[in-house]
Amino acid sequence: NFQLCKLAVNTGIWLMKNDIHISFEYISSKDNVIADMMSRFNLNFWEFKLDRSVYDFIIKSFKEKPTMDVFASNLTSSMNPYFSWRQDRNAIARDAFLLEDWSHLPYLFPPTPLLAKVVREVELRKTRAIVVAPKWKQKDWYPYLMRMTVRMIELPLAEECLTHMVYQEVKAHMNPLCAFLLDGSLPDQQCLNSPRMRNDL
Repeated sequence: NFQLCKLAVNTGIWLMKNDIHISFEYISSKDNVIADMMSRFNLNFWEFKLDRSVYDFIIKSFKEKPTMDVFASNLTSSMNPYFSWRQDRNAIARDAFLLEDWSHLPYLFPPTPLLAKVVREVELRKTRAIVVAPKWKQKDWYPYLMRMTVRMIELPLAEECLTHMVYQEVKAHMNPLCAFLLDGSLPDQQCLNSPRMRNDL
């Protein structure tokens, strides 16, 4: 981009004239998840709002009350307080991955490119969480998600329960959509995908 190059050159000249020295440090993608995702994907593509009645159905079905909405915005949040994954003055913080304490029950409806990271965080933190995500069995993160799943409920079609905050249509790429009650601290035999639990379903 010519304009960016010109800006960089002018900035460099100004720094030298004012005897100002700056240094740069590379931050790997695994340590800079949000910024990396923002540079690779169109944020607007993942700006979904879950229908309020469906959110209430999830909470009632799981008999659990979340304490914070971890991936949201002022347009999509299902509850307060909420964390945003983009600039949002109404959010209590921006990057939930930097939050030290996930001990309270979080509600997570993350952008799908972040699902692998979210599943890993729940497991590493050994916390309980409610996660709304597509039931994509072919994805690498799906077996790990199921390993922590205490209960799963299928939701209506994405076209019926999601509102896209930018585009007029909600594409079917989010189907089948489900809500998962996760517990990262449970041993495998108590999870939904264990043989004993499968036989009971």
